Amino acid sequence: MGTAAIHTRPAGGPWFQIADEALRPFDEYQQFRAGNLERQQYVRFVDRMRDHLVGNGLPPNDVEFAKRYPSSHDAFVALALQRLASRDILDGPARGPHPMTACYDHGSYRTYIYPEERLLLYEIARRLQPRATIFLGSYYGYWAGAVIDAVGPDCKVVLVDPDERTQEVASRNFSRCSNVDIVVATGQRYLSEAEEKYDLIVLDAEGPRDHPDPRQRGKRIYEPLLESARPHVSTGSMLVCHNIIFHDETGSGFMQQVVDRNRDELRGFMKLVQAMMPNFTELFSTEGVGVGTAC
Repeated sequence: MGTAAIHTRPAGGPWFQIADEALRPFDEYQQFRAGNLERQQYVRFVDRMRDHLVGNGLPPNDVEFAKRYPSSHDAFVALALQRLASRDILDGPARGPHPMTACYDHGSYRTYIYPEERLLLYEIARRLQPRATIFLGSYYGYWAGAVIDAVGPDCKVVLVDPDERTQEVASRNFSRCSNVDIVVATGQRYLSEAEEKYDLIVLDAEGPRDHPDPRQRGKRIYEPLLESARPHVSTGSMLVCHNIIFHDETGSGFMQQVVDRNRDELRGFMKLVQAMMPNFTELFSTEGVGVGTAC
């Protein structure tokens, strides 16, 4: 199978962009994106393209995530919104004619937020129109930009991340937004001193897996973060979480390992979230998104 030419790219941006540019010249990818190629056929195609994708800069493990891409970002979001409505999590039409910003300054950072996940959060925020939103583990603010685009200036948006360097990138992007606070701190520390109630909490933190506190390792950090957020949640507050993958249909051994690790690391978090939000549901995006509302 032939390969496309390798092009020089900016240092930062979505990993999806690398894969999409590498696969776009090939007919099977075009057929998949048009909805004319079944998932398992597409998975076999991605396997054949592994060397080409890695040669174009995609990390080897991300080839496995490429097998989970939806064929259509818009169709994925439409089905996800239907599922949320069926679970009494979110309903109703979008409010406000807010366009989503096409350009973002990524600096030197790469993001694992995929197009359908950014569009989904944007559409959730357009319908919810929260008065106060907090991102716990905001990284350099790319996903937060979807909410900021969707809400009016009266919605307070707080981006919390302990990495000063990534927060500098977020600050550049939102320097003109008077409703956005950029905070360099851990989520637990910030929440311990905050008094605000939040209508929308977005969780996308990850601790080092060698952290001395076992509850802070990897995605186990979600449980103590949600415990810290609990006093700031009211009935109807919405939680959106990234990296919620408990099921996979690609047949990938690597992805099954991700599923097994998530079920282990997120066991305590899921017990807590199901007590707070019985309607919490997994949406099958590339990196997995979980959504629920507090009862």
